[in-house]
This record gives sequence, structure tokens and C-alpha cells, in this order.
Amino acid sequence: MTYYAIEDASWPEILTLQNQAYHDVAPETVDILKSKWMRSPKSCFVFKQHRAVDAYLLAHPWYDEKPPSLFTLLPEQPPSSSLFLHDLVVSQAVSGQGIGALMIKRLVELATQMGYCRIRLVAVQNSVGFWLKLGFVPKPIKVCKSYGEDAQLMEMKV
Repeated sequence: MTYYAIEDASWPEILTLQNQAYHDVAPETVDILKSKWMRSPKSCFVFKQHRAVDAYLLAHPWYDEKPPSLFTLLPEQPPSSSLFLHDLVVSQAVSGQGIGALMIKRLVELATQMGYCRIRLVAVQNSVGFWLKLGFVPKPIKVCKSYGEDAQLMEMKV
């Protein structure tokens, strides 16, 4: 499986995938997504089966137990021992092939190499079961309403 660094040319396809994936939460603007990428380009990547972006993952350092709000640029922050998995989207074209799980495996490898202790995320759109299978556990912390109904903070120690 080959992962590629996100490039400026990747963003139109990333936005298309984001728009196709989210129905309970409004999509974020390209500037908001790019702010996450610019914070930590090494922990953001795409998967291409052929030439098109078939999946993407955006993760960045985050210092607080409470996740960042959606639709806002990331604030300046102190160093952190946590990565926040902001987004993992797999296209319908490759759905069901285990691409998401493999991308998380790659993120765990990167997080370990980069010295992080944990990865946190907010499960949206009834995805808690998917994240449980990958080793994430729920955290009893309220998340911002911008994540939608039934959003759940989850964590994996690495």
C-alpha cells in the first residue's frame, strides 16, 4: 500500500471526498483543512490506488483533552504528547477493502516515530464501532456541538 504526502494539487480531490463522506456534519473549508495539514504535514497523507486520491487522513498535534472545534483555524499551542486525528475519509470506490484500517496502522507508526503517546479523535456519524475495532476507546469528555449529535471522543495509546 502506497501513501503519498499531501500536495497543493491534492486539495480539490480531498474536498470532493469530504463532501461525499459527511452528511451529519457540514464540510469544512479548504483553508481550515489546510491549517491542520500545515501544523503537521508528516502526519497527513493520501492513498491513491491509481492516480486519483482514494482516501485521505489529517492528523495534527493537540495539547488539550477537549478536541478542537470544527470550522476554526487551529490556535497557537504548546508542545503536545497527543496527535488529534481530525479526518479519515475513504472513497466509495475503495470502501470495504481495509484501506481505513491500514491508514490508521500507518498513523500509529508515524505517531510512535514522532514521539507521541496517544492519538485522539472524535467519532461522528455512528462510527464508534469502527474505531473500537481499531483499538480506540471512548473517553468520558463532552465534545463541541459542531461535531454533531452522538459525537464521541476516543483515544488510543501508542
